[in-house]
Amino acid sequence: MEENISEKLTRYKKDFVKLKSLVFPRSDEQFMLNYKNIPDRVNADEETEKIANKKANDFFEMYGIGNAKTGIDRPFERMEAYELLFDILITIDAKQFKNIHKGTPYYFLGWTTFQLRDFPKAMFYMDAAVNEDLKIPYHKNKKKATTPALASFLLSTSLESGIPISGSEVFHSKLIEIFEQTIKEYNQNNGKSKITIEDFRNKFIEILLFSDPEQRTLLTALYTFLLEYPEKGKQIKLRSDTGGSIQPFINHLFDGARLLESLLEKKGANGTSLKRKIDDLRKRSSNLSVTSFDILFKKDFTKGKWSYTLAEAKQKYIELSNDNFQDQNFACAYIIRNTTGHSLLWADLFDEETYRILYNSLVYAIFWTIDRLWLH
Repeated sequence: MEENISEKLTRYKKDFVKLKSLVFPRSDEQFMLNYKNIPDRVNADEETEKIANKKANDFFEMYGIGNAKTGIDRPFERMEAYELLFDILITIDAKQFKNIHKGTPYYFLGWTTFQLRDFPKAMFYMDAAVNEDLKIPYHKNKKKATTPALASFLLSTSLESGIPISGSEVFHSKLIEIFEQTIKEYNQNNGKSKITIEDFRNKFIEILLFSDPEQRTLLTALYTFLLEYPEKGKQIKLRSDTGGSIQPFINHLFDGARLLESLLEKKGANGTSLKRKIDDLRKRSSNLSVTSFDILFKKDFTKGKWSYTLAEAKQKYIELSNDNFQDQNFACAYIIRNTTGHSLLWADLFDEETYRILYNSLVYAIFWTIDRLWLH
């Protein structure tokens, strides 16, 4: 049976006392009145919009439970409390919930879910915080790290003003660390052009971040894919000696292959498969010079071999170790895309070395695509 507002508020006030170590401010009636009295900022003049945003921030400062400024302090409970608070506000007035500025509580939700290592959910809420921030003309026009959420996407531990961000050592620093390590490995293995995190930020991230939510999905997908790899490696290391479900690993690899395909589509690639998208772009772009891609698959295709296994993806990667960097990785990525996109029923070959090879082939193909089509 659905709880009424009073019952939900009773639960939330208990969480508030436990997590904030303060008595819930004022009465239930005052809480609802404060919420409803936040001015409408839709189609408002600049001054009214500023007042509305300030009142919304003041409301969440008063009634939100926040997070620990350093370290980790009951992230699951904090996440659930904020989600309960949002549920209460929607129940009171759904239209008002859509109207008010919610950048700060969304950021806290992203921060706490990151601490739980639920990376898809963390990026979902960080993206929601960015959506809220970019409704404010100053942030949209400035196109800099003017809020913690924008700084997180821009791989920065401080705001544009130089002020350090609370929680940056937990969320921002970890994302930057993984990104820098991936770029380092890409540069070491690529052997040609070298890229930097500044290249990514200035020529790729900023373009997608300040465009629209649809394009920003590419960023959330990329960050999530990179963040989840250490977790998947840990799961492989700690799994039962008899194996078990391979679904988490199949899903992760499929997410990477789908991201690669989406990046190509973003630059105008047409076709019904990853190979056809690459071929289409290669014909029209001097930057995507996968010179031997047709030759690479010609033998298999003429024999009618359209299906592969993940074991063959690994084998193809090893066989092509002396070939072009991009051909080796795209060949393996192509097979991963076709296998993980159609079935969960594959032989369990998921040891740490095999997973590293499959993951790296996708990462290198993704980074090479970004390098060729955005950074050059």
